[in-house]
Amino acid sequence: MQRVMFCALSGISFIHSQGLVVGELCPEVFFISEDGTIKIDTLCLPQIRRNEKSTHATTDSIMLYCAPEVQLGEKPTMRSDIWSLGVIILEGMSNHHPFKGSTREETLMNMKMGRFSEVPTFISSDVKELLLMMINV
Repeated sequence: MQRVMFCALSGISFIHSQGLVVGELCPEVFFISEDGTIKIDTLCLPQIRRNEKSTHATTDSIMLYCAPEVQLGEKPTMRSDIWSLGVIILEGMSNHHPFKGSTREETLMNMKMGRFSEVPTFISSDVKELLLMMINV
């Protein structure tokens, strides 16, 4: 999982180094290449933009990974991408969405309020600390 985290963070770091922001990062944009490297499928991305507001309707599945400020209609930032990536990685490691509620609405409210489930104990303290920094609202 460390390799997956490193590749995902490296990919987002590269996008950010170009002055770009994804804004609506979700698990579906990642794939494993033939050599086993995690890649970002830019064709799957709604649009990679230079810190502009989204101009399209965000799908329900993407909303589960959009940072709270983006859900509220604010302009996505690099920080928004880091938050989304933290949610994606934590979900991948724990096998459940960290903000999961009984309903979709409760999940979205948990995301906006920063209420998330316990990080599994098998996750090392260093990785846990990093992930908590990433998903802090």
